[in-house]
Amino acid sequence: MEIKYLKKLKENPTINRRTIKGISEDAIKKIEKRLNVKFPLVYKEFLYLAGDYTGGLRLAEGNSSIDMLVKDDVRKKLEKSIEQFQIPINKPFWVISEKDGFQQFFFFYLNEGTENPAVWFTTYGEDDEDPNILIKLNDTFSQFVDELVDKSILFAQRGY
Repeated sequence: MEIKYLKKLKENPTINRRTIKGISEDAIKKIEKRLNVKFPLVYKEFLYLAGDYTGGLRLAEGNSSIDMLVKDDVRKKLEKSIEQFQIPINKPFWVISEKDGFQQFFFFYLNEGTENPAVWFTTYGEDDEDPNILIKLNDTFSQFVDELVDKSILFAQRGY
């Protein structure tokens, strides 16, 4: 696959002695077909480079491999969490990485009509009465990944 957006990730496959591992273009097509979704190009690049194992990238400390994110029981946990924690998402989206049983997760919307959509994060509200809130992290997925690579390298160098 030719990499158009995620050049920094391609140039830094190993961070903190952990190497990313991608999946094949054929595997990506099979996942899209099985789930009846069309991933944006930038996410296909991410899957191709790091879809099996994200290595030293500092993502949420839960499910981030595509194999986990497509499992039926994991998808059901996501649906339950959205309902239980009143996460205000009301259009098609895809989770990139999750933490705490989908109480917090990174995601992008599937219907933005772009190859490189914005990345969002959902996190806890201020108290038990507040639903979870959504925060737009970056204008593009590639910007999110570039910053993630930079932060992960810095973390590996400094140890914090």
